[in-house]
Amino acid sequence: MSETHLTALTAELVNSQDQLIAMYELSQAMREKLNIIDAVDELAHLAARTMKAEAAAVILIIADRPTIISQYPEKSIQHNLLEDWLQKIQSSQYYILQNQTPDLNSLLALPVHLNGQISGALAIVNKVGGPMGSPDRKLGQAIANQAGAHLENVLFVERSVSEARLQTELQLARDVQVQLLPQYPPEVTGLDITAFSKPALHVGGDSYDFITQDSSQLHFCLGDVSGKGMSAALLMTMVRTTIRSAWRFNHHISPARVIDRTNTSLYDDFTETGMFATLFVADYNCDDSTLHYANAGHSPVIYRPKGGRARLLEADGVPVGVLTDSLVEDHSLLFEAGDLLVVCTDGLNEARNHAGDLFGHEKLLNLVDNLSDHTSEVITEKLMAAVSEFSADQPQADDQTLVVIRAVSK
Repeated sequence: MSETHLTALTAELVNSQDQLIAMYELSQAMREKLNIIDAVDELAHLAARTMKAEAAAVILIIADRPTIISQYPEKSIQHNLLEDWLQKIQSSQYYILQNQTPDLNSLLALPVHLNGQISGALAIVNKVGGPMGSPDRKLGQAIANQAGAHLENVLFVERSVSEARLQTELQLARDVQVQLLPQYPPEVTGLDITAFSKPALHVGGDSYDFITQDSSQLHFCLGDVSGKGMSAALLMTMVRTTIRSAWRFNHHISPARVIDRTNTSLYDDFTETGMFATLFVADYNCDDSTLHYANAGHSPVIYRPKGGRARLLEADGVPVGVLTDSLVEDHSLLFEAGDLLVVCTDGLNEARNHAGDLFGHEKLLNLVDNLSDHTSEVITEKLMAAVSEFSADQPQADDQTLVVIRAVSK
C-alpha cells in the first residue's frame, strides 16, 4: 500500500471518528432538551465547537410559529443572511459551501429536514485554521441530519404535551358545564320533569335551567347558542347567568321581559362575536295550572294537549343578539294533567342519516304523539334513542338537548 493511499485512509478514519464523536456528543447534549428553543440553542453551540468554527447558527421555519433563529455566539450573523441561505437551500435542495467570500472566510450552510421537508438550515461560518472542504461538509451534514431527527422528536413531545393539556382543560370545562346544569329535575306539584343534554364536542352551546320558588311555581328555560365548542359554551354561560339574575331579582318577571333583559345585556357581546342564541323561557304556576312562555327564535318546541295532536309552538321573536329589541311577546296556555311539553334544540331534528336526510320535525311530532302516555324519563330516553338510531354511525354534528315536562294529577 502506497504512502499516499495510507495517508488518505488514515484521514478517512479520522474523519469517521470525528463524525462518531460528534454524533455521540450531539445525542448526549440534546437528549435532555425537550423544548424546541433549548434544543436549537444547543445545536448552534455544539456545531460551532465540533466544526471548530468562529460561529454557527440555526434557522427553523415551522408552521404556526414565529421563525426560530439561534446563534453561537449571539448576534454573530445577520438574520437576513440566514433567511437568504435557507431560501437558496430550499430552492436548490442542496447545501452551500463557499470559501473566501467578500463577507466571510468560509461558509457551510446545510439543510435541516423535519418530517421529510427542508424546514431549516444549519450554518457554520469561518472555520478556524483554514478553508472548509468535503470532510467538513460530511461532518456538518451528519450533525444536521442527527439534529433534524431529534428536533422532530422534540416537536412531537411538545405537541403531545400541548394536546394533553388541551384535553385536560376541555375536560375541566366540560365538568364545569355539566355541574352548572341542574343535577336533578325540580320537584313541582303537578309536573313530571326530565332534562338531558349531549354536546357534540367536549363543551357545547346548549343549556337548560330550572328555578323554583316553592313546590307550586317553576321558572325554566332552554337555549341554544349558534355554533358549538368553547366560544358557544362561554356565551351560553353568560346567558344563563343573566337569566338567573333576572329571576332572582324579580320573582314575578314575565318570560318575555326575561328575554328582553337578556338581549339588552348581551347584545354587544353577541354582535362582536357574530353569534346569537335562541331562547325558550317559561313559568308554570301550580295554583292555576297555567304555563306562561316566550319564544325568541327557538325550535322545536312541541306541545301535545291531552287527547289532541302534537304541534309546534312557533317563535314570535328573533334570537337574542340579532336585534337591539327582542320583539318577543308573552303567551299562555292551560297545562293540565295529561298535557305534554317537549322543548328541544335543533341538534335533534337536524340530525342526519348516512344518506344526508334530516330527522325532521314530523318524526319528532309523531314520536311525541306515540309516547305521550309514558313518563317524562321514558319519553326522553326513547326520543334520544330514535335520533341515535336514525343517525346510525354518523358523527353528531350539533349539541342535542331537551326538556320534557308532563302534567300529572296533583
